[in-house]
Amino acid sequence: MVHKCHILSRLAKESFGPTRKARIPTYLMDKINGRKLACLLDTGSEVSVIPASLVDSDQVRPKVRQLHAANCTKIPILGVATVSFVTDMYQSTVDVLVRIEVHL
Repeated sequence: MVHKCHILSRLAKESFGPTRKARIPTYLMDKINGRKLACLLDTGSEVSVIPASLVDSDQVRPKVRQLHAANCTKIPILGVATVSFVTDMYQSTVDVLVRIEVHL
């Protein structure tokens, strides 16, 4: 798995060479489980991830999944939860991976 991640990381670095500009991150102001947050809109991500502090522990269902950041760092996953997602123009529920918070 690490080998594949290194290849993806290298390709990502190459895609932002001198002929291509980096994009400015886009954030949506929304409410997740009633808490107003600025959430990063990442159209290239396969999954949505939130910290454990945004959900009650009884909302989290066990899920075995390995997740890596773009720099190949492992992201520890606690499980999956269904949360409410509300913006000014949209309201729904979404299944998200719940990450274990790392305190440095």
